[in-house]
Amino acid sequence: MAPLVAVKRQKEKRTPAGELQFQTEVEMISMAVHCNLLRLLGFCMTLTERLLVYPYMANGSVASCLRERPPNQPPLDWSTRKQIALGSARGLSYLHEHCEPKIIHRDVKAANILLDEEFEAVVCDFGLAKLMDYKDTHVTTAVRGTIGHIAPEYLSTGKSSEKNDVFGYGIMLLELVTGQKAFDLARLANNDDVMLLDWRLSPSSRSPCFAHRPLPWTVRRCQMSLECLKERVLPRDGKSGKRWNLSVML
Repeated sequence: MAPLVAVKRQKEKRTPAGELQFQTEVEMISMAVHCNLLRLLGFCMTLTERLLVYPYMANGSVASCLRERPPNQPPLDWSTRKQIALGSARGLSYLHEHCEPKIIHRDVKAANILLDEEFEAVVCDFGLAKLMDYKDTHVTTAVRGTIGHIAPEYLSTGKSSEKNDVFGYGIMLLELVTGQKAFDLARLANNDDVMLLDWRLSPSSRSPCFAHRPLPWTVRRCQMSLECLKERVLPRDGKSGKRWNLSVML
């Protein structure tokens, strides 16, 4: 039986920005080949269509698994969430430390981490990615990304670096622990902050599958997230094993 594939179709009408995003995605994915990065199988360009062909990811995205699972399916257990955190970290680390020049994703979020049939994490959607020369500490661009996942210094200065991806990764880790959205206007009804970054962790705010765990257990699992989310730029280090022992902290 032929393997299943997924076809991504460009929704927008043909515009210079849309064409650039399509071209960027093709080029970036072709450059970065790693088991935790989505592999491009092919693409098609016609006068009216722009199509990208990828392997089919049976378990959808991290976002859908956290918040859109059918009632008859149990929530993701911690070992699966830990596997997702480690896999996505390996994918991002490859972009930052093993690509030449390095690649900044610029839109790291739960919706852009896909899961195969074994719940192995695969980073996808490189339409906003940028190349960064190894001699540069940042590149200055118009701010791109998704609200709730954009690093404060990038939002205020337009200076993009791999540290911005680390911030987005930290938000995704918080989502794995809490099951909550990075940005949710519905939280206003309970007088809570709309930004997950500002939301207070409490016994009632955790994912139901961790309800039996003591609160300090959850706090320890948030330590990595908090390191990623420090507002000062310099301490927000990369994800290599020497800097972050993910398997111990998670």
